[in-house]
Amino acid sequence: MWSTFVLQGLSLAAFIAWNAFVLLPSLLKDVLLVALYYNRGGKRGGQRHDDDEEEDEGEESSSVVFYEGLVEHVRSKPVKNAFKYKVRVCMVNLDEPPGWWRTKQDAGDKSLSSAKVREICKTEGPVWLLTVPSCCGYAQNPISVYYAFDKDGVELEQCVAEVTNTPWGERVVFSFEPEMKDALPKSLHVSPFMDMKNTWKIRTQAPSPTKGLKVDIFVGHPEYGSYFLARLTCRVSKHRGTRSERADLRTLYDYGYMPQRVALWIYWQAMVLVWKGAPMFMHPRLEDYREAVEREMDRKQVGQKYRSWDFLRVQWPFNRD
Repeated sequence: MWSTFVLQGLSLAAFIAWNAFVLLPSLLKDVLLVALYYNRGGKRGGQRHDDDEEEDEGEESSSVVFYEGLVEHVRSKPVKNAFKYKVRVCMVNLDEPPGWWRTKQDAGDKSLSSAKVREICKTEGPVWLLTVPSCCGYAQNPISVYYAFDKDGVELEQCVAEVTNTPWGERVVFSFEPEMKDALPKSLHVSPFMDMKNTWKIRTQAPSPTKGLKVDIFVGHPEYGSYFLARLTCRVSKHRGTRSERADLRTLYDYGYMPQRVALWIYWQAMVLVWKGAPMFMHPRLEDYREAVEREMDRKQVGQKYRSWDFLRVQWPFNRD
């Protein structure tokens, strides 16, 4: 039990130290740039540039679409807890990603490739990734979802979930049908407040400008039943092709530095659950549950059956291996 507290403490200390070093200079720079160049109606060189945003949005609209909305968690057992936070996420076209998705400083992969997702899902169309983009060298994505479309890019055929945990830096990747009917066994120790008896049921649909974006995750348990819901509901952002740190001052204030916000929410809600007396569970070894999970997934997965535990890809805050 104490190892969990130690690892969480080390992770929190590393998070604070890193962001104390990089966040303040970045914040000052971003506020200045937005105020001078990107805020609607701003001036550059004494001339109005109201078309700057439209040019930027047009350039990126085919490669990325930003969504704004709410993430909601509701837990009914063994202790009750619920919260809502504003979030800004993006859908990235992995076949034609925006320029900032790959940089010289970040030569490594930030995600599965579109070719890998098509191989997993046995599809032929475009692949889009739902995620929170990294900011100031920091990434925090408890779950990212890959959407694999048919050859015409119209029908959503299959999805892939990429789940990571804090602070262990582990990852599991598995395929699922968009409207999952049978819950899958929990395949990664994500939260110290949930044991490995849980099941996950994920439901989503193809995001669109009219319907927006929605992802529901229902967590079940043999003793508690369906006791936990995580829900993401979003609409297309006004600045649909622009990162929060480059949109306008209001967007920067509401949604800037989203990975850092997500990390703070995780630690804050962990403290809330400790205060409420939620039971805690030790971090298990992969060898202790992998065989049982694979056996159950073989029985429950629909369509293309894929799962993989890759602990080496997640580089923050650290890896076990």
